[in-house]
Amino acid sequence: MRPEIGEKEIALRKCYTELTEEDVTLLREVRPIVIAHLDELVEAFYSHLLRFEETKKILKDEATVNRLKEAQKHYLTSLFSGEYGPEYVESRMRIGEIHYKIGLGIKWYLGAVHRYEWLLVGLIRRNSQMDTDKLLKTGRAICSILYFDTQWALEAYELAYTGELREGLEELKTRAHQQAVVAELGQRALADTELPVLMNEVVTRTAETLRVEYCKVLELLPDTATLLLRAGVGWKEGYVGHATVGTETNSQAGYTLFSSRPVVVEDLRTEKRFTGPPLLHDHGVISGMSVIIHGKERPFGVLGAHTTSRRTFTRDDINFLQSVANVLAMAIERKRVEEGLQQSLKDLRRSTEELQIDRQAFENLNECVLLTDLERKIIRVNPICLQITGYTPEELIGQTPKLLGSRETPPYVFAEIGTGLVKKGRWSGEVVNRRKDGTPWNCYLDISTFKDLDGIPRGYIGLMRDITEEKRRVELLGRHARDMETLHRRIQGQFEETIYMFAMACAEKDEVTGDHVRRIREYSTTIARELGLTEELANEIGVSSILHDVGKINTPESILRKPGPLTPEEREVMKGHSLAGANILFGESFQVAKNIALHHHENWDGTGYPKGLKGAEIPIEARIAKLADVFDALTSRRPYKPAWSEEQAVQEIRAMKGKELCPMAVEAFERAYQKGVISEIRRKYSSQ
Repeated sequence: MRPEIGEKEIALRKCYTELTEEDVTLLREVRPIVIAHLDELVEAFYSHLLRFEETKKILKDEATVNRLKEAQKHYLTSLFSGEYGPEYVESRMRIGEIHYKIGLGIKWYLGAVHRYEWLLVGLIRRNSQMDTDKLLKTGRAICSILYFDTQWALEAYELAYTGELREGLEELKTRAHQQAVVAELGQRALADTELPVLMNEVVTRTAETLRVEYCKVLELLPDTATLLLRAGVGWKEGYVGHATVGTETNSQAGYTLFSSRPVVVEDLRTEKRFTGPPLLHDHGVISGMSVIIHGKERPFGVLGAHTTSRRTFTRDDINFLQSVANVLAMAIERKRVEEGLQQSLKDLRRSTEELQIDRQAFENLNECVLLTDLERKIIRVNPICLQITGYTPEELIGQTPKLLGSRETPPYVFAEIGTGLVKKGRWSGEVVNRRKDGTPWNCYLDISTFKDLDGIPRGYIGLMRDITEEKRRVELLGRHARDMETLHRRIQGQFEETIYMFAMACAEKDEVTGDHVRRIREYSTTIARELGLTEELANEIGVSSILHDVGKINTPESILRKPGPLTPEEREVMKGHSLAGANILFGESFQVAKNIALHHHENWDGTGYPKGLKGAEIPIEARIAKLADVFDALTSRRPYKPAWSEEQAVQEIRAMKGKELCPMAVEAFERAYQKGVISEIRRKYSSQ
């Protein structure tokens, strides 16, 4: 943010550059000469500037150059105005900021100042009757005002650069903080924190980290038609634990479950995908995002973060929220497994107590069982225990379980076992034991107090399950997952290369350039992003869209390249390229591309081909690719028509909204167009 510049600072800067009142008078005196030769000055300046490849790349657009030339004329007019107050300084700093943003560096600016010195002094010398002394003074005045300007421009460069650094640092700090919060919540989940406590910590820490007023955990109830506000922060009193939201797609949470992907809302008041439930409207929510809390058999629910101000959430924000939801999902699943195990162990203990640890059952248990007295000396073991440990009964009876222990188990675990038995009468967790031959084995240990029929504690019973093989499998699965990820990236690269090869083959036959293929891809990706689709899906739609006309590879060139209108028979042949393209693209990897090739000539109102699909029956990827293709066709030169301007094409697309084109896709396209993204794609990939 620029500091406010006052008259005192301006006067000081004039002193630095020796810009005197005499100089100002001389500048005003030659102003008519400058104004009379503005076109000559500016053309000479830009002729010099466009000699260099670096500036040519930046100033390659003719319309941009023309605008800059007009701006230069205004600049030169004000340069000799004699009015150098705060308003003048503000405009100079604004120009410096613009130059920085478009990539015109300091070296260019200083070169430009030097060029103007020569141009202006030469102009005055040729068009005035000044004597040598006055001409020298005028030249010095021109240098002073140019150096005065340079001070402000360079300061603007510096402020813009440091601002970028500051923004980048803040972004890194935010990401690091988000990662730290995820790690902290993960530790809390691993520490066996009770679920209600963990959920409250999740919503509190998430709201603080994202700087939002509201955060919620919605639990999907057994009827799967209702979500309960299980935990939350910021909501009115009485809402948490009682408020519900339907799972229909007219609510953000329901839409999140339906779409199976993160949902981001910039402004709920203008949201088209859903209306939002009373829970959000009652609290004045405007922006927010929501992700699924996954479960083993079905989703547990939805994690959402919301604010009452309009806000654009970043990809890092979405990833953070999903990571927190994953931590919560892990804790919920772990709790479910533990409860099942505890119930099983409870049932086992009950049976054991009722049968007074029946010898037959004890001997036949498939898990290692060890009994100790209250002094923790082993009094009994079952055959499985002997088989696993390699000891004989004589070697174990009378010893403490420490004989089976390993130094690989941290010392604090043994302290926790003692504390758990004293306070709760039981403890469970993972330990590492050692067999008689010295080999370690991973064990899940559940140890509890057993009592006699009178309820008096008589000792401890430990159930030990060998999980060595399970842990090995987990490690193997982890390596396998990493290998699969590497393979997926390789296949994805080959997939994109194959698609591009197909597209270029069709492009050569249809006299379409490679730029057309690239523009279709970029337009489609941009529209998909504006629709709120995930980055992965948006990229897949973009890549697949370049195969929209792959079926034309079978269409006769005489039809494809015909400069005039097609006959009815030729139109029917041309229509056949949709089905031909779908037949070419088969297999799961090409499903999105197949949908685009088959349906990109379907119309929203049902008047298209080949199947006459209507509205939402048309796959979203086909709707997106159709719009991208229509816009590029309108703005591109063809044998039978000239290229339209962007404005003409956008007007035509608006007219096609709700008829040939999907309304939501058109609105997403217009948002991207207003941001300048569409125009930038055309500039980047245009050889016409």
